[in-house]
Parts: sequence; structure tokens; C-alpha cells
Amino acid sequence: MSKKVYICRGKSCKSADPEKSLEKYARKIVGKDKIKKTKCLGLCKSAFAIEYKGEKYSCITKSEMEGILPLKK
Repeated sequence: MSKKVYICRGKSCKSADPEKSLEKYARKIVGKDKIKKTKCLGLCKSAFAIEYKGEKYSCITKSEMEGILPLKK
């Protein structure tokens, strides 16, 4: 199973994070080399979406993201 974090860059998610602040925060948490952009993850109504270890999540805040993603080592 992949330990990469997939960041949704579908239309709704782009709109939910126009400054890419959540994307930048994800990079800070897990490291730049573990982030990949992907097409729509299908969580458009609750965007901003990420996928980690095969599970899809909607992250509205940085604290929600901290609860999902492991800190980089």
C-alpha cells in the first residue's frame, strides 16, 4: 500500500484551496517527496480531498489534516 498522499486537484478542491495553503501544509507535515497530485477523488461536496493508504478523506482545516497524516521523520 502506498504511503504517498494524493492531493485532489479536481475543480471543487481547487476552489476550496485556491491559495494551495492546505496543499502546502500537507507537504510540510509529510515531506515534499510524499505528495502527489491526482484527478478528482469524488468528494466534491466536501472538498478539499486527500487520499492516504487507500482511504479518502475530506480535510477542511489544518488540524483535521494533522489527525490523518503522519509527521515526516
